[in-house]
Amino acid sequence: MLGRSMKPDVVTYNSLIHGLCRFGRQKEALSLFEKMLSQNIKPNVTTCNILVDFLSKQGRMKDAFQIVEMMSHTGLKPDVVTYNSLIHGLCVLDQWNEAKKILVKIHGLCMTINGS
Repeated sequence: MLGRSMKPDVVTYNSLIHGLCRFGRQKEALSLFEKMLSQNIKPNVTTCNILVDFLSKQGRMKDAFQIVEMMSHTGLKPDVVTYNSLIHGLCVLDQWNEAKKILVKIHGLCMTINGS
């Protein structure tokens, strides 16, 4: 792709980052995310959700929340997928009070969550 003067876009990066996360290659996924940012390709909600989900499943809640914070600084709004990933990660780590805070926030935003 790069050899043919075609430049990857956010969808291309999302696919690659998702694939790397799926196969547990977190360092490469995060490195690719950094490369995406360095090339001034703006992440979208899908990009962030891929990373939040992966980081939450790895128990890296601090990093997952940093992605959510970055979203708010760049004008992206977390959605139900974002919050589901955070809640799942917190529950796995027995951080019930933190998960409850997110549920209260979702309720305040009039969102419904997916029970799966």
